[in-house]
Amino acid sequence: MKNSITVSEVEIDFKILDKIIITGAANQEEALQAAEEWCCENNCLLRSNKLEKSPAVLQGSSIIYFAKVISDDYD
Repeated sequence: MKNSITVSEVEIDFKILDKIIITGAANQEEALQAAEEWCCENNCLLRSNKLEKSPAVLQGSSIIYFAKVISDDYD
């Protein structure tokens, strides 16, 4: 994963949801690769290789991607 890419879990009211946020990726392919690497390191799987993209982005800012994850019960 490139240093400029950040992957974070989504947490609301101290409860971790089944989504991760990927920021700093140049494109969807790079974001997907970062999400897959993060899942390998955090014992989870991507539900789909289609990422959601933030609807509104200010000019010059990076696109924010969202991915749904599930636990990996096979490890």
